Amino acid sequence: MQKEWKDRSTEELMKKITETNRGRFIDWLVVGGVLMDSTILEDVLDIISEYDFYNHEARQVWRVILDMRNNQVPVIDMFTVSSELERREGGSEGHWISILGDSVKECPSRLQTIQYAKAVKEKSNEYKIYNLLLSSARDEFKNVTERLEFIRKKTEEIENGMYSEINDYGNSINNVIAQIDSIFNKENKLTGVSTGFRDLDEKTNGLQNGDFIVLGARPSMGKTMLATNIADNMAIKNKKPVAFFSMEMSADKLCLRTLSRFAQIPHQKLTRGELTEENWQKLPSVTDHLKAGKLFVNDKPSMTVAEMRAYARKIKNLHGLSCIFVDYLGLIGGEGENETLKVGNISRELKAMARDLNVPVFCLVQLNRDLEKRNDKHPMMCDIRQSGNIEQDADIILFLHRDSRDSVEADLDIAKHRNGVTGRIKLRVRNELMLFEDSIY
Repeated sequence: MQKEWKDRSTEELMKKITETNRGRFIDWLVVGGVLMDSTILEDVLDIISEYDFYNHEARQVWRVILDMRNNQVPVIDMFTVSSELERREGGSEGHWISILGDSVKECPSRLQTIQYAKAVKEKSNEYKIYNLLLSSARDEFKNVTERLEFIRKKTEEIENGMYSEINDYGNSINNVIAQIDSIFNKENKLTGVSTGFRDLDEKTNGLQNGDFIVLGARPSMGKTMLATNIADNMAIKNKKPVAFFSMEMSADKLCLRTLSRFAQIPHQKLTRGELTEENWQKLPSVTDHLKAGKLFVNDKPSMTVAEMRAYARKIKNLHGLSCIFVDYLGLIGGEGENETLKVGNISRELKAMARDLNVPVFCLVQLNRDLEKRNDKHPMMCDIRQSGNIEQDADIILFLHRDSRDSVEADLDIAKHRNGVTGRIKLRVRNELMLFEDSIY
């Protein structure tokens, strides 16, 4: 450390610091400033954490300072801190007092300490970016999408660490009052995206932004049919942009189901081409109506959540986005030491995608086959395969039940609702049109 620096202006000193080995010098300026005047500690903590220090010994000292502060030690200075360091870390006699003494000798003013703390943070972020670029170039990824998603997530972590804003609860209260006022003045009182089903909307108030919704059912009960019905209601009837990831069924087959529903032509007749003259006359206006909708289907198999997130973000940037559908969780590409860990990772990533894009994510899941052995085959949460993480992450869990695949009535159970009521909803089924409808009271 060069003593002549002490008399230079802060601006000149900061310029010199950037040209100096920051691990040897700048970290100690912050430590020395706090040891000389511990009343500045809280201001410095708003800027940096112990992980922003490059110098290992400076990080050790900072950890001790934080512990003493948390334990409400009345005096935090070079003597009390060096004593605690000798107790914890050992070392030759006088080692720590000598180091801390040097840092205090070079201690800047209170204002300069804050500026140096900001410089430590700036350099810390530069190192993180440098390491990020190295990792993204060196580490192995399955494809470019995963590499870009890795860079994006790490960049966001760095950005989030740059600011330590305090969320005044009063701001939240003001936001809530504004929301209530907005709903009061709306003709449609739903706060979320309408599913198009009267009783489901009544109980959920629509699908809420940031929520992770799970739909489970036994095979052939109509999971995909119900999901596509809801997606169609949003995208075609209400013109809300919707992303639908179909990893089990092609986009053309989904389109055929939608066409059957809106044209009111039995699905089997469409697949066989057994159309009457009246049917043919319907098709042009119906197809124009479907084309005007805002449904974006991606039927690429085994997509990862990272790939889905990138695709959905592109839709949101170009068209807006109201909801994401995923059919189904078991076909999503992912990694884990076993199936349970893999499903857990995917579940957390789907919930994170809902929060990140601020839209509902509606995901279909499979159920355990043990359910077939019970007399009452209405599903329960424990029937979801690898259910632990899904139960924890999901905001809403729905179960669809029919006595048989040909039944014209169905039960839709809301088994979990983090922010609302649970209960059973009755639906009618028109199998020939691949259509669920509200029950008639």
